[in-house]
Amino acid sequence: MFRQMRSHSLPPHPRKIQVLTFCARYRQSLSISAKTDILEHIYSLPPAEQLDAMAQIRAIESTAMLVQEPQPGLQELMSYLEGKGMRMAICTRNFDGPVNHLLQSFLPNAPISPIITRSFRPPKPHPAGILHIASTWGLTDAQDLIM
Repeated sequence: MFRQMRSHSLPPHPRKIQVLTFCARYRQSLSISAKTDILEHIYSLPPAEQLDAMAQIRAIESTAMLVQEPQPGLQELMSYLEGKGMRMAICTRNFDGPVNHLLQSFLPNAPISPIITRSFRPPKPHPAGILHIASTWGLTDAQDLIM
């Protein structure tokens, strides 16, 4: 069950959407269709090919992180959530490099834990990562988490 956050008094920001076609780049580098899950495809490969495919994906993510910009209002939102005592975690299909870059560059003091990356198996959208976060926080399930 997901809860909706109530509106709060953060100032409005003009929307600047970063349009990066990561999935298209990943799929092109791996020669797979839009209907194929990228990580499922990689995990289905023989071990040596998995290493090469993961290296290709990491290279794309590593390049993209160098031009990464936070969405307007990110710091204000994080400060608001921290001020309300909200625990924060990350569950992503990215590898740890871009996640660490994001945190060090834009949220160096943010109390975010745990951080679940691609190395956690099975990856999202499987609920195991979210259930791990809940367990780490002492919750019996993910019912009270806001995504």
